Amino acid sequence: MLLLSMLFMLIAVIAMIIEMRRWAPDYFRTNSARPTTMVVQSPSQHLL
Repeated sequence: MLLLSMLFMLIAVIAMIIEMRRWAPDYFRTNSARPTTMVVQSPSQHLL
């Protein structure tokens, strides 16, 4: 049972490393990360 859980943990760590290497260049190219904001008007009855 412990061996099976170690196998699944190893698969999860390998998958995380693969995903980290796929998305790592986006962390350094900050000019491509432009946040999109949405202005939300609150109803006037909630303003006190």
